[in-house]
Amino acid sequence: MRMGSMADHAITAYVKTGSIRKMAQCPAARRLAAFLHRNKLKLVDAHVLVCEPKYNLATEIDVLCHGVHGLVVIENKTTLQTLAEHKRTYKLPDRDNPVLLHGLRSLLNNEYNHHQLQLAAMLIILRNTYGIKATGHVLVASTDGLCHYPMNEQILNLLATSLCTMHHFQKPQSRLTSNPDIPSVSYAFRPFASHETTLLSSSTLPKIAAKFLEKNKTEEVKYNHAIGSSTFHERSDVIIPMTMDIMAESETELFLILVKHTTLDSKACIKAVSPELPKLPTGHRNTLLTSSSLELAIKAHTYLKGNLRYPKKIQMRVLFVPEKGSPFLRVVPACFLKAVK
Repeated sequence: MRMGSMADHAITAYVKTGSIRKMAQCPAARRLAAFLHRNKLKLVDAHVLVCEPKYNLATEIDVLCHGVHGLVVIENKTTLQTLAEHKRTYKLPDRDNPVLLHGLRSLLNNEYNHHQLQLAAMLIILRNTYGIKATGHVLVASTDGLCHYPMNEQILNLLATSLCTMHHFQKPQSRLTSNPDIPSVSYAFRPFASHETTLLSSSTLPKIAAKFLEKNKTEEVKYNHAIGSSTFHERSDVIIPMTMDIMAESETELFLILVKHTTLDSKACIKAVSPELPKLPTGHRNTLLTSSSLELAIKAHTYLKGNLRYPKKIQMRVLFVPEKGSPFLRVVPACFLKAVK
């Protein structure tokens, strides 16, 4: 364990600070660095905390790299065995419990499968929670060499199936009981946009928005209005405060407006798709307009849950304020609010 801890600290110190002093003093870390150099893998980060709330999983990725084909996850292991001893014993099953439990009974209870399952869990978490498809490798540094084991696709698929089965057929965790006083949405609809503070007032309201509110004969206009808090069906322990940028009422309608400052023009707001997450959970392409629409729909859902008998028709708009050019309003389709509900 000390050997593994020294290697982890050496790699982390190098990634975070650029210092190679600890790397030079640790043989296991040097072997890892040599492997990355041979395979043209560029270090990005180390000890990266990731989680999958749906399955109640969390772990730390030992090493993240960029390769020719995208993101690469490295599970770094060390052993006091020689290279020959490691190869002889790595896939031997345990004497007392030769196979694993639950949905993994087809796998032998050995070090190889343990490490592959750890790596598979990291790849599943990246894909499910962050929408990132990555490849993975297990590196085992012995006293006189290093062995490389790529991700076993059969084990990856087996673990994904097992986790999905357990999620659907096991009882929910008692600590995740829903709070009836706080509106909740699916975790898939967590806010995509940043939570910047707009701090609007009547003096800073763009003319297009002022004309829109005047045309619809709205009464008192509220700016940066706190509308309560929201949580998630799957994570009731996570509570997010919600604020509506602009809220106004006429005799028959309620107007909810989200303000977004942007560097994009009106066409780019609609057409430019995020490369990290091309699609939203609603099925729409992930443009600035659709992600802002989803954010506003979540806020509207939070407000309406606290006012269940609200009689007026709801109208939602996103007000874009570009760095260059004039501000512009865009309608939020009702399908976003229906999807959140």
